[in-house]
Amino acid sequence: MSVTTSSFSPSSDVPAWRANPVSEHNTLWTIESKHYIAEVSEYGAHLVRFYCKNRQREILFVSPKVNKSGTSPIRAGVPICWPWFSDMPPPATYISQEKPPSHGFARSNRWRVQHQHIEDQVASIEFSLPADIIAKNLNARVTVTVRYTLSPQRIKIDLITHNHQLPEFAFTQALHTYFAVDAIQQTQVVGLKDDYLDKTRDFNRYAADESVTFTSEVDRVYLSKSEKTNLVEDEKLVEIHHGEHDSIVVWNPWQENCAKIADMADDSYQHFVCVETANTQEKVTLKPGQQSYLQQIIAIVK
Repeated sequence: MSVTTSSFSPSSDVPAWRANPVSEHNTLWTIESKHYIAEVSEYGAHLVRFYCKNRQREILFVSPKVNKSGTSPIRAGVPICWPWFSDMPPPATYISQEKPPSHGFARSNRWRVQHQHIEDQVASIEFSLPADIIAKNLNARVTVTVRYTLSPQRIKIDLITHNHQLPEFAFTQALHTYFAVDAIQQTQVVGLKDDYLDKTRDFNRYAADESVTFTSEVDRVYLSKSEKTNLVEDEKLVEIHHGEHDSIVVWNPWQENCAKIADMADDSYQHFVCVETANTQEKVTLKPGQQSYLQQIIAIVK
C-alpha cells in the first residue's frame, strides 16, 4: 500500500491522506479537500468526523469527552457493531473466554489499513480486522473489511464479511452512525413505515408513525427494509440510504441516561441522533465462499 503523508493546501486541489499517531494503540487518518475534512481511526476502523465545507457544518456527532487513544470504543461518528449487535447472542463460533462485549469486538480492536485511493475530490480508505484478532474470538475462517468512500456532500460505507470455509457463519451487525444535530427537539427522522420494537417498553411491537420526533428517550428497532430515511432539522436535510439490511435502529438516550454515560457530556443528548443500518432480526448466514455487504450512504442535501 502506498501511503501519502502530505495534506491539502490552498495551493493544491488534490487532497491526500495523512497519518497522525495519537498513541501506541491508535493512528488517525485525516484528509482535507476543498469540500470536506474527514478523520478515520485505525482503532475500530471508525469514521470519526466528516465536516462538509459546502454546508459549513459537522455531519457526524463527536462527544466532547471522546477518547481516541485506542483504549476504549470511540463515542463518535460510525461505530462498527460486528459480529453481533447490542447484547444479542454472539455467533455460535464465538470461543473467547471473556464476557461478550456489547456490540461485538470489532469496534474495540485496531484494524489494518489495506488500501487508499484518491481521484479528484473522491477519497477512499479500506480497513480489515486482523486475522489473529478474529482467530482469538471465533472458530471460523472469516474476514471483515470496511470501505469508506468520501466525496463532496456524500459518505458511502461498505461493511463486507466473507466466510472462507466450513462451518456456516451466522452473525448480526450494524453501522451505528451518530448524526450531529443542533437541537434534538427540532429534529425528525422521516421514512420509517414499518412496525418497531421499543426497548423502552419491554421490546413491545408498535406501528410506526410518519416521523420520529424526540421529547424523551427513543430506542427503537424498526423492522424495516426501507431504502431511504431522511434526517430533518429546520432547513437541513440529510438522506440516509440503507442497503442489505433487515432493520433500522433509532436511538437517543435523553437526559437521565446520557448523564450516566461516562464519555458523554450531560447535555450531549441534545446534539445527536443515531440512525443505524442493521441486521438484527435474522442472523446473516454465510455458507463457505459467500460474502455479505451492509451499506449506508449519507447524502448531505441541504
